[in-house]
Amino acid sequence: KGNPGKRERPIPIDMVCAFDIETTYLPDIEQSFMYVWQFQLGDHTIMGRTWEEFMDLLMQIRTGLKTTERLIVYVHNLSYEFQFLRGIYPFTEKEVFCMDRRKIARCEMYNAIEFKCSYIHSNMSLDEYCKKMGCEIRKLTGTFDYDKIRYPWTPITKSELMYCINDVKSLVEALAKE
Repeated sequence: KGNPGKRERPIPIDMVCAFDIETTYLPDIEQSFMYVWQFQLGDHTIMGRTWEEFMDLLMQIRTGLKTTERLIVYVHNLSYEFQFLRGIYPFTEKEVFCMDRRKIARCEMYNAIEFKCSYIHSNMSLDEYCKKMGCEIRKLTGTFDYDKIRYPWTPITKSELMYCINDVKSLVEALAKE
């Protein structure tokens, strides 16, 4: 029955999930920070404005999983999000798989949640990937002002909210169709 020397591998939960953040760049201090995050957990979209809220969500998910289970979460361009995640979680070498310097293919948190790069998986932009998969939900390209400086307390308009939500919903739809 398999290799007795290997540890038992966790069983992936049968649910397509996605995570994304939106950031603002402050040119005066050459610094970017996250002002909103969105997490697609199957059919449910969860959003927050702070890393503390995100970590609370991960802890709730972790608590709900059996020790033999793992939740796989796709991130389109994980290498970018990872630069922020490493500031809030102390990754070990065993928890991160890099294909090259600053090219993150996967990372693991709390021995329960695994983030995988859907850009590396698809080798396409999110917009191209959704078009190829024939998705009904699409990334709302060209509708978002990236130069606008937003903070976690900045109100988000309905169109900005839909842009954020469509990023994770469209990725989940594309992966599910594939």
